[in-house]
This record gives sequence, structure tokens and C-alpha cells, in this order.
Amino acid sequence: MRTERCTLAEDRARYRVTAVVGDELDEAMRSATALIVSLSETPATPSEFDKRSSIDAASVGFRDASWIAGIVEIQDWLRLDEPLDLDDGANYVVRRLLQGIAPSTSLDRLVSEADDAVLTLHGLEVLTSHLERAAALRDRFLDDLEVLGRSAATADWVTAWEEIAEASLSGPIRARATTWAIRDFAIRAENGQLDLSPTYQRGDVWPSKDAQLLIESVLRGIPLPSIIVLDPRTSSAVNYEVVDGKQRLSTILRFIGRHPIALQQLSDLTQAHPAHPWLETFSTDYPAFRQLWRRVMGRALTLTQEKELYFPFKLAPDLGLSHGASSPLADFAGRYYTEIADETVDVAGSIGPIRELFEGPSDYQIPVIEYTEASPRQIHEVFNIYNRQGKHLNAEEIRNAVYHDIPLMRVLATAAGDRTAPLRASRFNEKPTDSLSSIEQIFDDYGVSRSRFKRTKILSWIMATSLISCTGPDGAPRRLATAQQINHLMEIASDPGHPLGGRGKASEAVGLIAFALQTHHGMQNWAPSFRGARGWQDLTLVASVVPLVLAAPVLGPELPDRMRLHEDRLAELSATSWSKPRKTQTNVQWEFQARVALEMLSVLDVPNEAAHVGAASLFGDTSIPGLRAIASSD
Repeated sequence: MRTERCTLAEDRARYRVTAVVGDELDEAMRSATALIVSLSETPATPSEFDKRSSIDAASVGFRDASWIAGIVEIQDWLRLDEPLDLDDGANYVVRRLLQGIAPSTSLDRLVSEADDAVLTLHGLEVLTSHLERAAALRDRFLDDLEVLGRSAATADWVTAWEEIAEASLSGPIRARATTWAIRDFAIRAENGQLDLSPTYQRGDVWPSKDAQLLIESVLRGIPLPSIIVLDPRTSSAVNYEVVDGKQRLSTILRFIGRHPIALQQLSDLTQAHPAHPWLETFSTDYPAFRQLWRRVMGRALTLTQEKELYFPFKLAPDLGLSHGASSPLADFAGRYYTEIADETVDVAGSIGPIRELFEGPSDYQIPVIEYTEASPRQIHEVFNIYNRQGKHLNAEEIRNAVYHDIPLMRVLATAAGDRTAPLRASRFNEKPTDSLSSIEQIFDDYGVSRSRFKRTKILSWIMATSLISCTGPDGAPRRLATAQQINHLMEIASDPGHPLGGRGKASEAVGLIAFALQTHHGMQNWAPSFRGARGWQDLTLVASVVPLVLAAPVLGPELPDRMRLHEDRLAELSATSWSKPRKTQTNVQWEFQARVALEMLSVLDVPNEAAHVGAASLFGDTSIPGLRAIASSD
């Protein structure tokens, strides 16, 4: 543990407890103690916690090893991969704790030279930071508990820890600050130079009131927050990709009738009904366009359709009234852009037509941050950081945003049914009709939520746990958190030279999962304790589908018959040996998945080696060597 003595001497000189840092050290001790006591006194806990006792502040001392007992008592709140046990000895417990919360920091910087059980100031700061994070997520859990109930609040608490694990930047990112007029965004969007695909980020149609408030802000000259984009010259992309601010842009482009999806609908309408002036009417008189739609289509456009097709919306009916009846904005209330485009407005002391504000080289500029050097992985990290400040995107939405352009993500999101409404509900776009559509029905039957790319996560989790290695270079098992394992899958699939990097193999791999899910769905007597009372639980569903994915290349069409042949034995195991673990730490999940996968393959009489060779020959690798290593080390 003691290496590089010169460097250590410098570190110890910096972090050694001396009179100079005595006050700072005392404050750090008080802060850590207060957090430990607060966590121990929390009245309600996630469902997977062991029963613990509250802690007296007087029993927590950081000048000796007495603080360790307090950490052991509140360890469930710290979300450690390895449990801490005082019987292992104080020094060993401290080492395990610090490796869990600061894996990239040298232990010599964190503990005293004289005693590994005593923390340096830096060690105390690291511990306090982790305790503060635990307290913040504890508070979020308590808020969720009142609204969602214990089970759902626990699941959200686990997810929050996983998302935090993804939030460290991995290298320099270069960016420049500039400004664009609204027309700059509109021209780039129309020319296909600005990525506003609905599969990018989450659904981006704001509620009407939010959209109207944004346009009112523009009309009043209120500056908007920065739009953040990735410069296409930094990557293989051919257009600007919106990192942050997509909903604002979509709202503005929709209001002025320049959203690319709306324009595509007009092109499709012109092809289907060429006798009518769709584009001209849409661009110059939107109320007349609505009447034309009704005449030709035989029904009126609804607000829902207009949102799905990104057609324009009216300004708020009470626009400007809060500023008095004489407000110039009051004249625009309840009207479409085409009805007010030639009216004048005073924006920041400059009077001119509204059309100039939205379509000309206006003085009204939107701040833009252009990333000029950033990898997809770093953009993923940026998403994590931005979206923990305010309303969060979840890990799946972030992942979809970063990897939306690779074939595998597109196939997964389509097969899962998580592509957003405009691409799926559009009258003029074909819905997917291939065999992958069976996944949606199975997920419906299994009670898998449609919200926020949840279904894409399940499919990605299945693939990442079956067709991607979970061993390190030395052959030892590598137990990545679920989000990290899925991100590893996406990074692999981002390489066009990898078997999963092409659309054909990506579709074939998702088709294999569809076949496995169909086989899984054919078995009706899974034990309720394994399946879940209100629908399949994520972990048990993934764990029991993975071995079917691995067995399918070996058994082929025989797989459903083999399942039926051994259905009673599988039902028995699901009722006795495969109860969902109460804990959800990463190690526990991997051990559970390894046990279920290997035992199911054994019951199905599919040798591990045959399963590995069969799937690896198609998709490059499998998890079987890693699962075997995890099972043998359990």
C-alpha cells in the first residue's frame, strides 16, 4: 500500500493534521458526525435496508476508530457495493469503505500514516461529500415515499445512485460562446444541419401554456438561456446536435411553422393531394390551412394532432393582459404567427415587424455554446451534469440522446416502442411492421412501463448482460453497474467494425431477444414471488431472459419445445432458488443473474461452452465466461 515515498511525503505534508489545519479538521469532523447521526435517525428507509439503530453523536469520534461503528450502522444509505462488517477489523473496513467511495484516490492520501483507521483531512472531506450525497438522496426518497409508496420510492432511490455514478468528466472539453438569431436555427433545421429528430432526447412537445410563455418571453425581448450544441466538425456527424435546449428550439420552430417534421408532413400532403396549395397556405395563413385540412381530410385538426405533427399553436388568450389593457402584446392574444407576422413590436428598444424578429437578422440573439471538442462519451457526461441541475433527464433519456444515431440504439428504441409520438403516430410515416413489433405486446402483457425509455432500458440490459463480456483483461469478473454495462454496450456498438455496429447485425441481435422473449412469454407458471405481484420486476425479467438469448443460437426453433419440456423444473426453481434478492447492490445483482442464467442453461441442457461459441460467432462475444467466474467466486 505504501509506494512512491517521495510523492507520499509531499502528500502527507499537505494533508497531515497540524495546528494550521486544526480548525478545518475539527469542522470536517463535526460535519461528518452530524450527517452520520442524521442518516441513522431517518424514520423510514428503502425496502432493502437491514434494520439499524440510531447513533449518538458522542459515540462518533474521528481521532480514533470509534467512527467506524457509526458508518457500519448507516452503510445502507451509502450504497456500497461491498457490505461492511466490524468483525473484519477496523483497518479492513476503512479500506473497503474508501475503495467504495473514492476508488481512484490513493489510500495514502485518505488515511493517517500512523493508523489506517484515522482519516486525514482529505479523507474526511471525501467521506463528508459522500455522506452529503447520501443525505440528499435520502431526502428525495422521503419525498417520493409520500407520493409513490415504498416500493417505487426505493426503485427511484436505487436509480438515482446509478445515475450519479455516471457523472464524472473524463477529459478536456473545448467550447466557445456565441449567439445565433432565431433565423439561424430555422435555416439550419430546414437544411438538415440541426438535429431535431424526435428520437433525440426525451419527447419535446411542451404543454401549451409553457410553449406560449416561451414565445411571450421572446416577444417581450427577455433573453433566453443558452442553447448548447455539438459542432459537427468535431465528429463524424453532418449536423449540429443539440445537447441542451431542444424543447425551447422545437417550440420556437413550431410556432413559426418552420419545424422540419411539420415541413415533412406538408411535403407528404402535397404528394398525396397535389391539387391543393398546402405549403403556401400553411406559410401565409395558418387558419386557412386548418380549413383546407378539414375540407380535404373530412375532419378537423385536433390539438393533439397539431402537437404530434409539430404544427403551429396560438399565442395565449390572455397574452399581455397582466401588463394592462394598453399593452401592445394584448393585440396578439389568441392569434397564430401568420396572423401577426407583419405587426410591429418593440423588442429591447428596437421597433420592427415580428417577422423580422423571428425570420430576419434581428438584434434579438440567443446565446449558444458550441462544443468544439468532445467525444460521445463526454457528451453523455455533460448530459448527466446538466440534468442534475433542475428537471432531470433519466439515464435512459440521456443514453438515447447520446447514441441516438447508432443503428443499435435506433433498432432498440423502435422495437421497444419508445420512439416518441411524432415518428410513430404521424399519419404519413409507416409504423414498424417487422417481427420486432412482438416485443411491444409482450411488454404490455408484462406490465413494463412505457414512460421515459424504460422499455429500451430493459432490452438494452438484456443485450448487455448476454452478448457483452463481463470480464476484465485478466479474465476476472467485471461487475459494472447496470447503467455502466449498458453504456459499455453502446460504446462497443458505436464501432462500425464491431458485429453489433451495423444495422443488419443490430436487427438480428434484437430479433434474437424478441425470440427469447416470445419463448419466455410462452411459459405461464413462473412463481409469483419471482415474477412480481403487479407485473414482471426488471431484474428477474432480465435474469430469466438472458439465458434464453444465450441458448437460442444453439437450440434454434427447438427452444420453445425445450422450455415446455422443462417447465415444471423451471417453475420450481423460480419458486425456491431464484427469489429476487432484497438488496440491489451491483455485486448482488450480478450474482443473482449469474445463478439464474447458468442454472437455466443447465436445465435446458445447453452446455456453457456451446452457448458461448454459438452466440459469440454471431455477435462477437458473450457474458458466459464472466457469469461463470462470478458464480464460482460467490
